Amino acid sequence: MVVFLLSIPLALAPVLMTEIRYEVPGSDIGHEWVEIFNNGTESVNLSSWKFREAGINHNLNLKRGNILLDSQQYAIIADDTTTFLFDNYFYSGTLFDSVFSLDNNGEQLSLYNGSTIVDDLNYSSSWGGNENYTLELKDISLDNNDGNNWQTSLQLNGTPGQQNSILCITSLSNTSWSDWQNQSSCLVNDTYTQTKILIQYDRNNCGQIANTTFSESQLLPCDYCVPFWTTANTTCQSSDSIVQMYSDRNDCYAQTNLTSDLESRPANLSFSCDYCVPLWTAVNSSCQFGDSIVQWYNDSRNCYAQTQLSSDLETRTENITYAHRCDYDADGFIGNGSEVNSSFTGLNVSKTANIVRFFELNNTLIEFNFTNTINLAIITMSRQDAGSSTAFLLISGLNLNNQTKTIYLDHLNPASNSVCIDDSELSSISQISASCSEVNETLLRCDGSSQNGYTCDPLDTERYKIMGLHHSGVREHVLTPVPPSNSDGSSGGGGGGASGSSVKKIVVAVVPAELRSNSILTSAEPAAARESPETNPDINIVDQVVELDLHQKSVAPSPFNKQWWAIVPAGNSSTRNSITGSVIGTVPTSSFSQTEWSAIIILSVVVVMTGITGWMMNRKR
Repeated sequence: MVVFLLSIPLALAPVLMTEIRYEVPGSDIGHEWVEIFNNGTESVNLSSWKFREAGINHNLNLKRGNILLDSQQYAIIADDTTTFLFDNYFYSGTLFDSVFSLDNNGEQLSLYNGSTIVDDLNYSSSWGGNENYTLELKDISLDNNDGNNWQTSLQLNGTPGQQNSILCITSLSNTSWSDWQNQSSCLVNDTYTQTKILIQYDRNNCGQIANTTFSESQLLPCDYCVPFWTTANTTCQSSDSIVQMYSDRNDCYAQTNLTSDLESRPANLSFSCDYCVPLWTAVNSSCQFGDSIVQWYNDSRNCYAQTQLSSDLETRTENITYAHRCDYDADGFIGNGSEVNSSFTGLNVSKTANIVRFFELNNTLIEFNFTNTINLAIITMSRQDAGSSTAFLLISGLNLNNQTKTIYLDHLNPASNSVCIDDSELSSISQISASCSEVNETLLRCDGSSQNGYTCDPLDTERYKIMGLHHSGVREHVLTPVPPSNSDGSSGGGGGGASGSSVKKIVVAVVPAELRSNSILTSAEPAAARESPETNPDINIVDQVVELDLHQKSVAPSPFNKQWWAIVPAGNSSTRNSITGSVIGTVPTSSFSQTEWSAIIILSVVVVMTGITGWMMNRKR
């Protein structure tokens, strides 16, 4: 990267270095300083100036005085302002703090205003100065990078902030009066000046006293400045107006202060504008009573405060109140139970030790453990209509972030012993199929057993408790019919009912006609059920097994129009062995009605007689 540094001719430099303290007795640290002087006619702002020493730019930190260095004023740049003031307790001028270490043999020093070099010199110990005396500039009107223009101070420890001790003796001399001469232009008072001059100057050119010109004048009338009027629009004012003014390009009145230079000026014109265009930005309030947030609009440009014009408020958007956005009372709920979209009577919610309960008239409907805030206004709950024979409960908008909930479902159908679950975000209970056989559906027995993470417990004759749900669409379901119990007491101990009944399973073997002569027909009696291929080799030719299990199987319709029968191919050896080697499952015989027992007996007799007939025909052959 190439950096272009600007510099100004040193003879024209407004600020220059006039005194250097680079060596002191003992350690130099903290005792070194440089004096600068404003030799210009105007004040100089030193806020962006830097002092360059040893190739490093050092900041100037104002410690005393004014950052504006007035004309013909001194300032000190000190390595340590505290030490400097201790050494020069009488000093009261402008003081800057910096960090540097001057070379006792000499080095290059520069003053920068931004990237512009204002003053630059390369002092040497041969120019003067020693441990007790500073190095002083003799004549500020001459080049301060010339060693002949420097000398050791005559004052012990130097003259910081004062005229240098090295004096140049001024010798004044006058020139002769010149001839009368006409001025090239008219004067500001509309007079033409004719002058003659005499110049007083310093013959020794010490630079301490400027040349003085004495003159005698005579005036002649003229027109110093002729106004040239041009239009100039102001910027838009806070009153929403622009003024078109006329200005004199020649700026005659400012030069002459003569009213005659204003008489030809045209009158000003005014036009409308928009000084400040509001920029409305939405700002949300903190949570308000009722769990709402108010969105109001703020003008980021603050136009009204600047103009006090009502027009700067007319475009402001009205405040908007957003309900159900926050938890004002920090009770864990946004809204309350009445804001849940449901037809429940007296629906309410509570939260105790992170256990959340939805309940209706003290009957719990839903409960779960949840630490976050719940927005009740986005929850929808529905259940069966009054008078319905099948119960359901549908909950949507209640996302627990992978935690599960427990619901309590009405038990309306006396024949139901299970529920159908579609644990997804449903909008209608009609989305659950009647057969409960869709991909997202789970058919769950309500006997306390678990399936796919769900558990259904019958609490009493009126309700089920279903656990492990995420989204919760649940409907009461009849998995298999459960006929009334046989209470005649014939199967056990005189008490009647199922408690004293024997437990059996009905298994009927069905054999293809061409194999019936070698078939063994296996009944459901425990002794027969324990037969196996090892005890009876003919068991291997069994082709199909028809199994009756009122509590576990619901596959194919039976001749009795009930879902009792499951046809299992005999080619599945594991299934066949399980049938012949152990009882697959049991049901109380008291669970069968008289009609069902009759059907079972008739079917068994038909199958057995068919097998015996086939066997006898084979024997005759």
